[in-house]
This record gives sequence, C-alpha cells and structure tokens, in this order.
Amino acid sequence: MFRGPFEGQAGCRPCASLSDAELSCTSPEMLGADMPRWERLRRAVRRNSWGGDCYAHGLVALGQIDIVAESDMHVWDWGALVPVIEGAGGCVTDWQGQPLRVDGDGRVLSVGDKTLLPAILRELNYSPVA
Repeated sequence: MFRGPFEGQAGCRPCASLSDAELSCTSPEMLGADMPRWERLRRAVRRNSWGGDCYAHGLVALGQIDIVAESDMHVWDWGALVPVIEGAGGCVTDWQGQPLRVDGDGRVLSVGDKTLLPAILRELNYSPVA
C-alpha cells in the first residue's frame, strides 16, 4: 500500500455484495440512453451519489466508494485513472467487463472490489427474456 504525505493510504476496500456498495456518476445528463441501465444498477446498491467527476474515481482508489459507472468518457478522461485504480487493487473496464479501448463507446466502470464485477455487469446488461 502506498502511504501519501498527508497520511492517506491508497487501497480499494472490500465490499461483500452489491447491496452494500456505494455507486457514483458525474451527472445524469452524461448517461443519455444508458440511464435505464444505470438505474437498474442504482436500485441494486445501498447508496448512490452524483457529482465529483474524476474525484469519484479517486475515491474508489482510496476505498471510500465502490463503483463509478459513466457513459460519456474519452481516453483523456479515463487514461490516468486506470493505473491509479488498478494500482490500488481495483479494476477499470467498459460496461461489458472488457479492457477500455481508445476507440471504445465511452462507457467506463471503475470498481474497487473486483469480485463485484460479475454482479455489476448483470445489472448493467440485464435483458428480460421475451
């Protein structure tokens, strides 16, 4: 673990279940057509918050929140976040659980406890059987 000069300590926190997790997003406006998917995830977590922009991703790396799900990001928005969150023990993927790509669709998922990823992806990609 890295300990900073202000006595902070980087490290994602364990989170046993999605129902215990805290979720964040910069703004509902950034979600657009993805809002119903995000809302499904929001209903599965304990608490959500808005705002913070890249600060929320830093909170994942510091173990203060568990998930950030956003859908309008560019490589310059997420490029520096990936090594910080992964260095703290978390993961950063797209909404399919795949590594982010420069030509990706803008959907970014930062997760502190990697064991939550399958449950998060189920909520984001749920499709009822017709």
